[in-house]
Amino acid sequence: MHPDRLIERCTVTYDNNLLPWWDKTEESRYEKTIELGGGGNVRIPKGAERDDAIVVVKDGKKVLKRAKYGDLTID
Repeated sequence: MHPDRLIERCTVTYDNNLLPWWDKTEESRYEKTIELGGGGNVRIPKGAERDDAIVVVKDGKKVLKRAKYGDLTID
């Protein structure tokens, strides 16, 4: 997902658990600003991958995307 606008407070949950951003230089471990066309990587705990797990991407409280992990396109 590469946004067509700025996401100021992006968070990602995996089965209702906040995922940490891969880039540890951010001010918050679980919240990140994503620039227009930008992106980021989150870490799913090893062994926790399940195709039926629900992944939710939010900007603050607004849900931007909700999908099953197995349905996501990883690029």
